Amino acid sequence: MCHTESHRCDTESHRCDTESHRCDTESHRCDTESHRCDTVSQRCNPESHICHTNHKDVTLSHTSV
Repeated sequence: MCHTESHRCDTESHRCDTESHRCDTESHRCDTESHRCDTVSQRCNPESHICHTNHKDVTLSHTSV
């Protein structure tokens, strides 16, 4: 599922659109601005503008749980 707050891309939902809240398998990107996520397990961080492989709340301070 696509979550606007986390902008996360799940396995079935490759693309997370912040406006339509829908996912597109062809885009494979997290549409926050145009921060692309190559892998399906990656999510887009609107703050750091990078894709993180974690499905949790990842910030600039990357902590491993």
